[in-house]
Amino acid sequence: MPILGQHLIAEYYDCATHLVQNAAYMEQALLSAAVAAKAEPVHLTWRYFEPYGISGILIIAQSHVSIHTWPEHSFVSADFFTCGSESSAWLIYLALKSALQSRRTETYFHYRGVLGQQQPVSFLPQGKLFQLTLQQQNQRPDHLPGLHERWFMSQSPPIQMSMRFDEEPKPLHSVLSPFQKISVFQPNESDTLLVLNDLVVASSQDEFIFHEMLVHFPLFAHPSPKSVLLLGAGEGGSLLELLKHERISRIEAQEPDKMLFEVGKYLFRDKSNAFQKAEYQGVLQLSHAGTADFLAIKNEYLYDVVLLDAVDTALQDVWLESIAFFQKIEALLCPNGLFVMPLPSPILHKEAYQTVLYNVKQAFSKEATGQSIFEGSELTFDAKIYQAAGSAFSGGLHTWLCVRKQGNEHWHFEAKIFEKFCQKHKLRYFNAAIFESAQKLPNIFYTFAAK
Repeated sequence: MPILGQHLIAEYYDCATHLVQNAAYMEQALLSAAVAAKAEPVHLTWRYFEPYGISGILIIAQSHVSIHTWPEHSFVSADFFTCGSESSAWLIYLALKSALQSRRTETYFHYRGVLGQQQPVSFLPQGKLFQLTLQQQNQRPDHLPGLHERWFMSQSPPIQMSMRFDEEPKPLHSVLSPFQKISVFQPNESDTLLVLNDLVVASSQDEFIFHEMLVHFPLFAHPSPKSVLLLGAGEGGSLLELLKHERISRIEAQEPDKMLFEVGKYLFRDKSNAFQKAEYQGVLQLSHAGTADFLAIKNEYLYDVVLLDAVDTALQDVWLESIAFFQKIEALLCPNGLFVMPLPSPILHKEAYQTVLYNVKQAFSKEATGQSIFEGSELTFDAKIYQAAGSAFSGGLHTWLCVRKQGNEHWHFEAKIFEKFCQKHKLRYFNAAIFESAQKLPNIFYTFAAK
């Protein structure tokens, strides 16, 4: 789904007062922040107030940046709007935070121009804790439930989800990597949230559903998996599940965002220990190369299973626009090898769902005809789609595609062996019955698959 721009509002608290009230310094700080984010300044204008305070607007080739200062409160409010892929609103935010020497910030983030939606996305606080009073709720026609309760807003167009926090905790960890903003929150004693670009991508209360379904379905559908390629190692959840399979002798894992990897190792110890364990056993090889670069050089080894661990596949243009991406993966598989990836929601992201299925078919089918992915209720290439519920996931439903490279084997599953595996490793979601029932799809999956 194309997105035309990023809109970020930042609140800078506890700034250095002597810097905020220095107009010349603020002008240079604003220009430097824009240049640091590879934005192209076009025109800068200021309005000065008495006895102090300034407002400034910088027009950039990619859109605009504006700031408003309250030196008496050591406070600055800023607004960043960037278009295109070269400049980032988050990079401007980070550079300005350093220049202002701000000790506390709050941010609101919003995608602009999310094409293909029937209804516009409302602009509500996102990735931020806030408190609504009774008067504020009565003034809002779209008021949220829960008087005097704190809510965390997570937006994945066209869905916005809110989670209630017991108290008003600060992020346990927050960092801006070269790829994304990474935050960790703990809304209560039993839950930890991993938040990327203010979108909740994992909750400790139900993340095991996603990782168990992603990993165990293909590893028990394959007759004898010994080598696995994991694209997107993240914080280590999928790797932990992989290490439960004693038949696997080689795992190559790729995670381009090293900072995400480090945050996961520090904050999700029950998952991140998987990395140390695999390295100690000599099973794991880890790369921090970008996905495209990694796939470009991986041609000397074939894998029984390739897993793509990603969350919001509807927004990944490289997967939606290029059949070549899936052709590279197909070339890395052994005969009868399996490739698994999450699918965009067929309801929320119908076009993306259709496009991914079409591109995968073209890459894996030796006699691809460009016809509908589904004929009746069967895939026209050797693949299965399966699903599971996920309360912290946008739309409440996970969907995966498992496709098999051509060979002479059939789909394989031994329920008795798998039940022993489930009991030994105490899986919390996946079992033999789930393996079968997860493949029973609603009719709408077949209807929307027609391209």
